[in-house]
Amino acid sequence: MLDPTPYKVFQGELDSEKWLTAVINPLDGVLLRPHVDLERRIGCCRPDGTVGPNLMCSRCGAEVGIEVSDCWTEFDVRLLLPRVVREATDRTEQDS
Repeated sequence: MLDPTPYKVFQGELDSEKWLTAVINPLDGVLLRPHVDLERRIGCCRPDGTVGPNLMCSRCGAEVGIEVSDCWTEFDVRLLLPRVVREATDRTEQDS
């Protein structure tokens, strides 16, 4: 059975601000791009997510998420909910 809500919501702190994050599969992170500041992308093999937002919106350039994908961490994307807009999508449009 498929989960009708394909993300989980967590509360945490980032730079002493409280944030709600939605954890998604990295393959679902469409329209996200790596941060332009390379120091935000540090890790052993891949970004470890310990230095704050490392993903940006490819449309407007806002910091919108944290990729956690290093060899010693989970492998997910954490969207900063105050900085993203949730929109319904039509799956048939995406498939064509």
